[in-house]
Amino acid sequence: MAELNNELLWSETLNQLKAELGEGVFSVWFTDVSYLRSGEDSVTIGFPSAFHRDRIKKNYQNNIRAKLKKLASREIALEFEVVTESTEKPTSVPQESTVYLPSKLWRSQSL
Repeated sequence: MAELNNELLWSETLNQLKAELGEGVFSVWFTDVSYLRSGEDSVTIGFPSAFHRDRIKKNYQNNIRAKLKKLASREIALEFEVVTESTEKPTSVPQESTVYLPSKLWRSQSL
């Protein structure tokens, strides 16, 4: 139940930030920020890179915390996490193939 409530708090916090910062600034910094999970009194948000995470922490962390606290009427711990894509393509491993030439049998690796 806390997870759902905190996810709604995060969503409303984003709505307020968007109204406060404007569409341009919001879309640059918050479009790729994602809700990951929450505990009873915490919300974990994900970032595509450490640079992005650090920039948000430096410039917006206090504002985000204040909005979460006001909406929840209690302190909500805010945790930041860099998220790597789990859907990256696996590294392609060349497969061995056999090439027949007139006098020799060659084994090569296809690319």
